[in-house]
Amino acid sequence: MAFRDAELAVIEYLRGALTGVTVLSKVPKTVPAKFVRVWRTGGPVGGRVVDRPQLSVQAWGADSRELAEAVRVLLIDGARRSTAGFSRVTVESLYYDPDPTSGVDRYSLLVFLTVRASR
Repeated sequence: MAFRDAELAVIEYLRGALTGVTVLSKVPKTVPAKFVRVWRTGGPVGGRVVDRPQLSVQAWGADSRELAEAVRVLLIDGARRSTAGFSRVTVESLYYDPDPTSGVDRYSLLVFLTVRASR
């Protein structure tokens, strides 16, 4: 059994749900006006069947708080959809986190998921 890549599952899900927003795992050299960054920052694997990844999510841009709130709602809603590739979403925090280099507004979320291994 193999686990689905949780980072990729969330990126693909958000890409399909957020119109006009770039969603990726790394900050691009040319920064879009608004975008969402998702990357795995840890989390335990519970045996051979369950992965519990911890993901960091950043919403960048002038309306970053609203974008972060939309992402939070979408992730919680996504846990109810078998097509999203993940279940049991917990959003631990949503906080203001401006980019230290550019000063661009961004909000960050700490997200925990449950991902079951595929058969």
